[in-house]
Amino acid sequence: MAPFVTFRMLSKGPAAALACLPLAFAFLVAQPSPQAAAQASPAACTGKDLLAEIKAANPDAYAAIVRKGKRVPNTEAMLWKVTKKGSTAKPSYLFGTIHLTDDRVTTLSDKTKAALSASDVLAVEVADMSQDALAKVIAASPQLLVFTNGQSLDKLLSPQDFKSTTAALKGSGIPAAVARQFKPWFVMTTLAQTACERTRIQSGLKVLDNKLVALAKAKTKKVVGLETAREQLAAMASIPMPQQVKMLRASLAYASRNQDMIETMLRMYMKRDMGKTWPLQFNLAKKIGISEREYDGFRQRIEIKRNYLMRDRSLPLLSNGGAFIAVGALHVVGAEGLVRLYRNAGYTVTPIE
Repeated sequence: MAPFVTFRMLSKGPAAALACLPLAFAFLVAQPSPQAAAQASPAACTGKDLLAEIKAANPDAYAAIVRKGKRVPNTEAMLWKVTKKGSTAKPSYLFGTIHLTDDRVTTLSDKTKAALSASDVLAVEVADMSQDALAKVIAASPQLLVFTNGQSLDKLLSPQDFKSTTAALKGSGIPAAVARQFKPWFVMTTLAQTACERTRIQSGLKVLDNKLVALAKAKTKKVVGLETAREQLAAMASIPMPQQVKMLRASLAYASRNQDMIETMLRMYMKRDMGKTWPLQFNLAKKIGISEREYDGFRQRIEIKRNYLMRDRSLPLLSNGGAFIAVGALHVVGAEGLVRLYRNAGYTVTPIE
């Protein structure tokens, strides 16, 4: 298995330290290994559908998730055409991604391939996700991931929760002595990635976003980033500490079901049913005594504020035309998602698939 990048750098001390969730996260927890890439592709990751379980066990709770999901606007497509009346610019496209290697999403549809082929520039969340690029970011700002002020994770958690945290992190190769240095948001997001997905990334398989980058570069198309890796990591680090701790507690409670959660999300994505994402999350959190309000900081910083940033940085691309804008699916849908924000900016945004 390839070295765990963050742990390898933290083992030299915090000052030399090297993420729906920011794309940078996936590449912090697992970097492709040249040795592993030469091996046969690992097996597909599989899991159970949590929504089906809830429907069978508690029909009323399931009905509430469905009802709330239907209130979320613009969930009927992940590929959208973006045009402006009176403009002579080429059409642009907006595409919602999911930061996974699963063949069900990395096998692009004919319409998606045609839209990418017709575009001149690909805009993704972060253009350079190489190990060297991430290492420079974290080496320059270690305080985004680790405590540098004398605080530590074991002081924020109960002894039992810290014990559960270190046990859950063993699969990521992080010993307790190192785990205590990490801020809760990083531990939470590390736990969100399964061993199966980590192995697939380390084998050299590309998450959907990076597959799009590879295809664009193969056709000599320009690739740009709407954010920097540092901005993404800083957004996570800006979540209020009490909320970070409570969200970590929720992650610990469902750590054994992570593959099932990913499978559930994948099925929602393929069905163009992402409106159920947050209602499902809130349902699971409520079972362990965590309210929707505890996620406010996360949603504002990781979803909504970034939507407006992506809008501002992508509008010049839309004005020029011929842009293929690929960002995480939850940045596309919703009352303050990019479909709505582009329409508010005067664009016609039409669902394709």
